[in-house]
Amino acid sequence: MADFYRIPVSELLPEGVPLPVEQAEKIVLNLEALYDHPDSELEHVAKLARSIQQRRGDYNGRILSIRADDLYTLAVVYSTTPSGLIEKLEDFGVLVHDLQAFFASDAE
Repeated sequence: MADFYRIPVSELLPEGVPLPVEQAEKIVLNLEALYDHPDSELEHVAKLARSIQQRRGDYNGRILSIRADDLYTLAVVYSTTPSGLIEKLEDFGVLVHDLQAFFASDAE
């Protein structure tokens, strides 16, 4: 069948358990927390953030919005779902949930 469709056999018989399809949501990263975090497990997230900053020409921000499509792709890199990746990022303390509170902490 693989020859007929001219696709690799691995596409017909994927390794491991396929990830469930789930809708991703936009997230906001705290760039200072991300770039200062010592855990190398965040390396791919930091690379993506730097790439997005470069594309947008945005190097002054302390936060960065990540589109749902980018979050989904990043979740694939980490072999998890978007919600699983969000949970991991929350555990690492690099997500911003309340922008007003985040920026209000600067005024104090």
